[in-house]
Amino acid sequence: LDEQVAERLRDYACGGGTVIAQRRAVKWWAEQPVTRLKVSELPPAGTPASYADRAEVLQRERIAGAILSAKIDLGHPLAFGVPDERLPTFHKGELRLRRVADRFANVAVYDEEATVMSGFVSPENAKRLGGSAAIVAEPVGRGRLILFADVPNFRAYFHGTERVYSNALFFDSAIEFDREIVDEAQRRCRPPEDDMS
Repeated sequence: LDEQVAERLRDYACGGGTVIAQRRAVKWWAEQPVTRLKVSELPPAGTPASYADRAEVLQRERIAGAILSAKIDLGHPLAFGVPDERLPTFHKGELRLRRVADRFANVAVYDEEATVMSGFVSPENAKRLGGSAAIVAEPVGRGRLILFADVPNFRAYFHGTERVYSNALFFDSAIEFDREIVDEAQRRCRPPEDDMS
């Protein structure tokens, strides 16, 4: 993003706005000093391979699109109307959203070895993706970020996380954070004070 646009987006969130982000936008927010987010890319398995096997090895290491099962907190406002704590999510790519420290902010989390409901994820990638967050609600200043590690409405045909995305649009103001977490979020949004000494 252009720095001027990025600053306006950070100011919007810090000033009380809600931002909903997915995949690469989550990675961008994790690089901003106003959040506590941490993301990583799933590393290649690292096992030696013959160049002749290159195409097969690279195909096995990537996640081209699979439906994974995440456990959603049914008491969270983003889960309003979700009938089951097993939430199917469409995952594409190697982005891994780490859980945040606030125990109420990890709205949906993958099993310790991400359960594949449909599609292909290598056992190594399932294990590396396991235990990471699928959906996080994070305070930023007076605002909030709602982050999807995946694409919640992939091509408008995937309905697994459609309800959660709708809830993010309509019930974002129902999400509350602990006071000390909000205070910390507001401190991260303040520019560093000039040293007056």
